[in-house]
Amino acid sequence: MVVTLKRISATTDSGEQVIWEGTQSLTLKGDGTVKLDSLPLKIPLLHISKLTIALSNSAQISGSLHQPMLTGDNKTVDQIIYTKKAFAYDAATHLGGADSTDSLIAAFKNAPAELSPITLSGDGPELSIETLADYLPTATDSAPVLTIVFDLSRSLRFYDAGNVGHTGGVNPSDPADRAYFFCHTTFGNSVASFIGNLGKIQGYATTYSYTDADHLGQYMGVHGWMTAIFNSNDSLISAILNGDDDNALTIGKGILVTSTGSDPYDFHYNISDADITGFSTTSTLGGITYATWVQPATADYGQRSGEVQFTLGFQTK
Repeated sequence: MVVTLKRISATTDSGEQVIWEGTQSLTLKGDGTVKLDSLPLKIPLLHISKLTIALSNSAQISGSLHQPMLTGDNKTVDQIIYTKKAFAYDAATHLGGADSTDSLIAAFKNAPAELSPITLSGDGPELSIETLADYLPTATDSAPVLTIVFDLSRSLRFYDAGNVGHTGGVNPSDPADRAYFFCHTTFGNSVASFIGNLGKIQGYATTYSYTDADHLGQYMGVHGWMTAIFNSNDSLISAILNGDDDNALTIGKGILVTSTGSDPYDFHYNISDADITGFSTTSTLGGITYATWVQPATADYGQRSGEVQFTLGFQTK
C-alpha cells in the first residue's frame, strides 16, 4: 500500500502544535512498520501525551488473496483474486476481470497485481488519526525517531457484493455490483504512531465470551486480533485491535487510547468504549493471557461484560 503523510502534530500541556508538515510518500510492505528517522521533526521539550497524523485520503494498493468463489454448478473453489485497475469485475454475475471468457470463476485469474486507487476514509480530503503518546524529550534527545505502525493485514478488506448477497454493506456505501479491495472503514483504527525507541511488537489472537444485559447466559463475541506495541523498556505504548468482521459486535475495536498500570495492564479502546483490565504480556508463542472487559450500555443494547483470551501469535523486535 502507498499512502501520503501530510502532517504530524503533538499534544502537550501547552496545547497542540504541528511538529512536521509536508508531503511524504510511504510504501507499506510486510508488517507495515515505518520508521521516519529522516523527517525534521520540531519536537518541543515538553511532555507529549498524544500524536496526531494526517494522511491523504487517496491511496493505492497492490496485492492478491485467496477467496472462495461460487461456480456455475454451485461448487466452491479457491480462487486467487488480484488487484487490477484496468479490469472491472461484476460481483452480481461473477463476470469480468482479466479473463471473463473462461468461466464464472475466472475473474482476475491471470491479472498481475497492479497498484489500484482506494479511499482510506469517507470524510474529506484527509484522514486524521490520533494515537496515545507518553514521551518527554530531553535536550540530548530533541530529535527522536517517529515510528508508525500500519496494521494492514487486519484493516484491508475484499468486498464482493455478489457473494454476500446484499447491497452496499460497507460504510460509506459502495456500489452493490462490484468486487474490490478496500479499507476505508477500518484503516483509521488500524494505525498507531509513537516517538522514541521501539521495543517489541506482539500479535495476539483474541477470543471473547460475554454476558449481554438484554439476555440471559453467556455468548461468544467476535473473534479478532490485537497488535501490541512496546517501547525499549517493554512498556505497552500502543495497541490496535480489529475483529474478523467490521460491525458493531467487534468488542473493543480500534486504537488503544489510554493505558494505565504496568503488569497487569488496564486499557481503553476508542470504538465501543471498551475497557479491558488485567491483561499481561506473555513471551511464549501460543501463550495465553486472560483479561476482563466491560462495554457500557448504548441506545441499541444493554451493558456487556465478560472475559477475553489473548493468544500470542507472533513477537518481533
